[in-house]
Amino acid sequence: MRPPLLWHVAAGAQMRQGRQAQAKALWEKALDLSNSFALAPQNLADLRQVVSDRHGAFAFPLTQWLPQKTIDELRLSLDAFNSSESGSPEEMTQVVREYLSHHPEMLTLVPALLDRGHPKGRDLAFYLARHAQTPEMLAALRDFALSDRGPDAMRHQAAQVVSRAGLLPAGQTRMWMRGKWRELILLGMEIHAEPTINHSQQVKNLLVPAIEALKEEDSAKAEKLLQQAIKIEPDAPDILYNIATAWELQGRHQESRELIEQIHQRHPDYAFATISVAKMSIKSGDLETARNLLQAVMGKSRIHFVEFGIFCDAQIQFFLADSQPELARAWLNLWRQTNPSHPNLDYWEKRLSNL
Repeated sequence: MRPPLLWHVAAGAQMRQGRQAQAKALWEKALDLSNSFALAPQNLADLRQVVSDRHGAFAFPLTQWLPQKTIDELRLSLDAFNSSESGSPEEMTQVVREYLSHHPEMLTLVPALLDRGHPKGRDLAFYLARHAQTPEMLAALRDFALSDRGPDAMRHQAAQVVSRAGLLPAGQTRMWMRGKWRELILLGMEIHAEPTINHSQQVKNLLVPAIEALKEEDSAKAEKLLQQAIKIEPDAPDILYNIATAWELQGRHQESRELIEQIHQRHPDYAFATISVAKMSIKSGDLETARNLLQAVMGKSRIHFVEFGIFCDAQIQFFLADSQPELARAWLNLWRQTNPSHPNLDYWEKRLSNL
């Protein structure tokens, strides 16, 4: 009689070739032969999860990949770090790199564990690679992110890490998600909520009620306050942009457009104006200009969350105009992940559901 381990290994081989039914039958056969053979029920339990949460077939437990001593040494290093009151991300990186210097075998094992390890082994490998961020570890994360192994969330996080490190370009990337190859959006930027422009207290006192008036569509009141503010700080791009917004509410569309274009020319790094000019280009049918402008924003290392919402809105408009609704949906999904309560999401959901 063949031992359960043989059926288990055969099941793993079938699963890696996409033959889920055959793999399931072989694991059940292994379990019939020995109900104490733990790897078969563990793989069957993984198979019962929704496809996005599955680790995939794993042949051996972590202790057969690594000696317990090696695992314990990492745990001791991390315990010492966690007990420190001044621990920083940089110090964590140093701790992990020091561990890897004492265990060079991990340079080979980390990619293998990410590809086919037991869930605990994949978690360990992901932890080491994410915190070490050496060239070898980043390369392992990149290969893992672009594979069809492991849970979607883990691969997506790996992709974001390597994107910020410059190993994957920001923008659309083909990744395995929810059981299919899909075009997804990777961000190489940090989304933040910090003020992007510093103003004097006098200007701040004018801007707060002006922005509130714009929200209430009281453009006359808003413009009056903004004109006072611009006299104090004559070239502040955000004040000028809000004046353009007030003019738009008043129906002064041409003046608003011309002012936004001037802001963009004088302040090319000011995202609101760049995105607005891109939207104008989309509306006029100049998709090449819009693409270049949006790519410039994509190249930023940081973006304010309000700017990011307008950016996502522009990307959806662009890909609809470019007859690529799937990429428009990808941007909508990304927007929903970062700001699930944004009021424009339902509008685009309805628009895209009809395509």
